[in-house]
Amino acid sequence: MRLTFIITILFFFNANIAAASENPFMKMAGKQYAEYSRELQTEFEKHWFPRDTLASQEFIRQIEEVAQKTGSLEWALRAEYFELSLFEFYKPYGKASSYEEQIKCRMDLLERTQKANIITLELQLLSDFIVCYCDMSSIKNYELALEYCELLNQRMQGISPDEIPEISHYYNQIGDVHYYFKDYSTAIFYFEKTLNYKETESNQWYRQGALNTMGHCYRYGFNDLDRSDSCFYAILQTQYFRYSDEEKRETWEGIAEGNIGRNMILRKEYDNAIPLLKSSIEKTIKINDYAYATLPTINLAIIYIQKNNLSEAKRYIDSATIFYSKAPRSGNLSLIYEAKSKYYAATGNAALSMAYMDSTLAENNRLQEQFNAVQMMRVEQRKYLSEQKLKNEQLNDYRRSLIIIITSLLLISILFLRYIILYRKKKTAYRELVRKSQEWAAVDIDKIETQYIAPLQQTDEQEDKIQNVPPDDIDFSIMHNIEKLITEEKLYLDSTLTLESLSQKLNITRHYVSAAINHCTQKGFNTLINEYRIKEAIKIMSKKDAKNLSIDQITFDVGFNNRINFYRVFKKIVGLSPTEFRRNVESK
Repeated sequence: MRLTFIITILFFFNANIAAASENPFMKMAGKQYAEYSRELQTEFEKHWFPRDTLASQEFIRQIEEVAQKTGSLEWALRAEYFELSLFEFYKPYGKASSYEEQIKCRMDLLERTQKANIITLELQLLSDFIVCYCDMSSIKNYELALEYCELLNQRMQGISPDEIPEISHYYNQIGDVHYYFKDYSTAIFYFEKTLNYKETESNQWYRQGALNTMGHCYRYGFNDLDRSDSCFYAILQTQYFRYSDEEKRETWEGIAEGNIGRNMILRKEYDNAIPLLKSSIEKTIKINDYAYATLPTINLAIIYIQKNNLSEAKRYIDSATIFYSKAPRSGNLSLIYEAKSKYYAATGNAALSMAYMDSTLAENNRLQEQFNAVQMMRVEQRKYLSEQKLKNEQLNDYRRSLIIIITSLLLISILFLRYIILYRKKKTAYRELVRKSQEWAAVDIDKIETQYIAPLQQTDEQEDKIQNVPPDDIDFSIMHNIEKLITEEKLYLDSTLTLESLSQKLNITRHYVSAAINHCTQKGFNTLINEYRIKEAIKIMSKKDAKNLSIDQITFDVGFNNRINFYRVFKKIVGLSPTEFRRNVESK
């Protein structure tokens, strides 16, 4: 009997061990969440993609088994969460067949999770709602996403990664949402929260993401290239915990090197940027990240255009175009157009250069309009949510509702009135610039020895080094002849006019002509001639019938040989672009 009893006990003991060994999650039961969170998340992600219905069902069954055998409500709710996530729209397995049903099911699960005070799953659900409202097109609601960001932030107060390792990820996620809306200061605040925690195997990937996006915040939000560089160099200095993370090292190194190279271009350190950008391309192409590879490739093309190595520039432009075709959602199309415009300008093909510059402006306008549409959606969603809350909370208080509505309308009216005032001030300022430029254009520079009329704004274009030397009688005499010849024969209308050709017409050496211009006007030859040309353009565009003339026609009529240069010089001297000038002349 005793032997039979012992054998029976050993049988059940071994059976329980076998059952536990078959279910890898049983060993997690009863432990602190931080001890098994990474392993659990890894197992879940295995079933995320590619989807295998049978394997996913077995995964969920094992989670449910842990809940049944331990009586744990946390594991039971976790099984529901995994089922919702893996079978979002997979009937008959899934509970939800639409985004709206999915949100409803998750909201119900969130309420039960909060009631049971299971903070690990509550944070995961709040994070999921942020993703839903930011990414799912049919229910996209940025205001709700930001509300959940704030809820997630509040619930994480007092919790460390030692308790819930995903804390770093959640702060990084909130920072990314604010970065999307160009709220750079707030984004940096949350990224720094991610970085303030001790670096571990669990949070290392999130730290890299925080450093990368924070580097962009300093570059685009504050033009602080030094702090931007410090973020990207920190990525390069990362010591990975596992050998298997070496692939991640190349990924992040490629991204960081490309960003450091971009900052060097902004500093005009082209030679230093080249090896970094080439390394970035090599590493990102290795992992088929064509979206990111596009940017350093364009940057290399721009460098080679600056260095007048047009064959290399063309090669990288073509490569960037190919990369973009493989990842068209990267948002780099305007940069490709800009590089092509600069390339064709350098090759002397003004027509193609202008065409690509127009394409660049059109693409930038499209992106800005897209961002403005998102901002407008936020405004509308904010208004809608406010009204819904007002109705739910103050259903029987009509008077208070009326006050809030009136206040809102008054605020909108004030904002609208302020917009109108600012718009009129801007129009008035533009018209004043037009008036001053017309007055300036009407003054002939024919008495240089007594007074020289300066342009509206100084340009920085000088052909020769100008010295602050007082003019003598010879200088005045030569300058008088220069002005007479230029104005009487309108030499400035000739796009091929040079200091050398002007000297030949005057039968005076180039040195004396240049010195006379420098000493009498404190300007270089190019600046002086461009002022004559801009004056001529102002006179043409001030005429009533000027609207029949295209900007391109005016460009060449006044002596410029390309539209880009005309726009640049006109803007520097007048303060307005030719298009803005014409619009404000016509609207007078």
